[in-house]
Amino acid sequence: MRQNPDPQRRARPPAPKPGRLALRALAPGVYGAALLAGVFSTRQALHPLALATLAAFIGYFLWRIRSLVVRGRDGDLVRVELGLLAVLALATALEIIAPPQAWATAAYGVLLVGLAAAVPFPGILALPLAAAVPWTPWGEWAARTVQLEFLAAAAGLLAWLEHSRRRKLQLALSKIDLDTEHLDAQNRSGGDRRQSPLAQLDSVLYAYLAEVKADTGAHGAVLAVTVPNGGLYVRELVSDSHNIRGEGVLDLKGTAFQWIVENRKPLGIHSIRDSAGRLGYYAGGVAVRSFLGVPLLEGEEVKGVLAVDSLLENAFNESHQGMLRSAANQGATILSQIQQLERVRREARDFEHLYEFTKRLGTCDAVPDLIDLLLAAVAERLSPEFCAVALLDTENQLTLRAVGHRGRAELVGKTFSPHDGLAGWVLSSRQYLHYAEGRDRARRPLFSKDVKVDDFQSLLLHPLEAHGESLGVLCVASGLPRSFDPPAVKFCEVLAQQGAQGLLQLRTLEQLRALAATDGLTGLTNRRVFLETTAAEIARCHRYEQPLSLLLLDVDFFKKINDSYGHPAGDEVLRRVSATLAALARETDRVGRYGGEEFAVLLPSTDDAGAAALAERMRAGIAALEIRWEKHTLPVRVSVGRACLRSTDQGPDPLLSRADQALYAAKERGRNRVVAFDEIQAYLPAQP
Repeated sequence: MRQNPDPQRRARPPAPKPGRLALRALAPGVYGAALLAGVFSTRQALHPLALATLAAFIGYFLWRIRSLVVRGRDGDLVRVELGLLAVLALATALEIIAPPQAWATAAYGVLLVGLAAAVPFPGILALPLAAAVPWTPWGEWAARTVQLEFLAAAAGLLAWLEHSRRRKLQLALSKIDLDTEHLDAQNRSGGDRRQSPLAQLDSVLYAYLAEVKADTGAHGAVLAVTVPNGGLYVRELVSDSHNIRGEGVLDLKGTAFQWIVENRKPLGIHSIRDSAGRLGYYAGGVAVRSFLGVPLLEGEEVKGVLAVDSLLENAFNESHQGMLRSAANQGATILSQIQQLERVRREARDFEHLYEFTKRLGTCDAVPDLIDLLLAAVAERLSPEFCAVALLDTENQLTLRAVGHRGRAELVGKTFSPHDGLAGWVLSSRQYLHYAEGRDRARRPLFSKDVKVDDFQSLLLHPLEAHGESLGVLCVASGLPRSFDPPAVKFCEVLAQQGAQGLLQLRTLEQLRALAATDGLTGLTNRRVFLETTAAEIARCHRYEQPLSLLLLDVDFFKKINDSYGHPAGDEVLRRVSATLAALARETDRVGRYGGEEFAVLLPSTDDAGAAALAERMRAGIAALEIRWEKHTLPVRVSVGRACLRSTDQGPDPLLSRADQALYAAKERGRNRVVAFDEIQAYLPAQP
């Protein structure tokens, strides 16, 4: 079941503390009084106290904006307050600038029109009173106020109509989503026109409500069922009126259904004046006068409400209540059967999601692809407001690798300690964590104190663990309470297990790839991968007409080192030489172990002069090494041959051959030196 049926509902922010509430009420009044007193008038020099007052007001204004934008403390009162502060800020600017009154009127008009989209309609009507006071002479105050009131009323009315239109569209979409969840009029195959069992039960439910309506002589009969976030959803409605509210979820506040749900008792109302407000499922214009509703109980828990209404006053008596109680038992049976079928269908859908996820898991060949697939599966099933994956890195830190579905992209790449937040607790304990109705803010943060996210009413964290190895944490959150029911929790658990298995396989595959491409002793690229890289760089340099150079290095008298000090000493020499080459190479250079005591360095976009300079630095750097081995200092020298790419070279073999001939010449000339192929080319026999 979709857990966010009404997109307009949000978790209410906590009530402000009395001290802050007093400050919020007092601060605008004190500053407005300072404006009326003329402390910012340009006719006299600004007093330091006036500047301090202005600075305090600016800081207070920014603090209130931060409460709305950053901390998400929204509400009609907050918006009216910020609108009032904006008016006072404009009044201060006009007091300092002292423009003509016509310009001031226009400035206030523009501000009021801009605020109309954010400030509720009653509040926008009150703002012109504050706008007209500071700058208008008393003789013109009434006329100016009427002008601004008319402008604010027009702008506020247009904004209210636009808000209403958008809300109706959102609620209509919500109704479609919920109806799709609860109704299945055709078989999923689409080829069989016979009704599915769920559709048959829906028909039975409609006929049952029509019979209840007829037996009680009612104008309408409604069956509303509870949803996980605490509301009621109109499951079925039979009425002689068509003026039905568009949304399927009832706002219980102030309705008769709220009393029935809270008290778990029947309720009869014999005279109703506001049927739309008291009942909630009519849009207005329906003169319902009587109402009778009984709860559908399962033990002590309310599963729904069965209710009837009438256009007549005192339409229902004790016999109708007894009749409705009996009908409620039958309705509870039908509803239980529907819910069981919906549960089976939901489990089948979850199985399909997991099967599709597992099938696509095999196509992922990189960790980022798998994480994207995991977040997509979570978003499709749960529609959360926030979901993220944090993985354990090599330094035993958790790193946010992905944040999806209305998340904050700037969090990607943030690292935090596993000992700070709830995510770290889940990782170390290897247990899932589920908050259904918010949590104490004084407790651990979600990630850490430095990696901040919003407070969510519903929070679900599952460890990513495979074969006893902890890999990371899956985090899912929503702003509504009780957004994740037990099937959703179980779905995430299985999804996290499958995702962790895939992550472990990809990590193992990456390690195998690294081993296959790396020399085990030195950690450098091995010969096979180096030759593949060289071939690719040659093709690229030919395409873009860029230079390319190659160095071949050989450790001088390496066999003597092995014979004199042993092969472990020779291995240590190779490790130190490879580390020196890697340290002296540039970021774009490629260093590899070519074979035995021979190394190769590929220099993209480097001509002969650049290659000569780098080769000499590498030779000198290795000659300066002091390698201690069993109280001996091992002398290490290298001979270097270098060659440059030619336009006629096809593949790496010609380039490697020239570098190898230059290396041989360096050894023949006494070793511990750099020789270029161009230096010896004249002494070589002509190639056939």
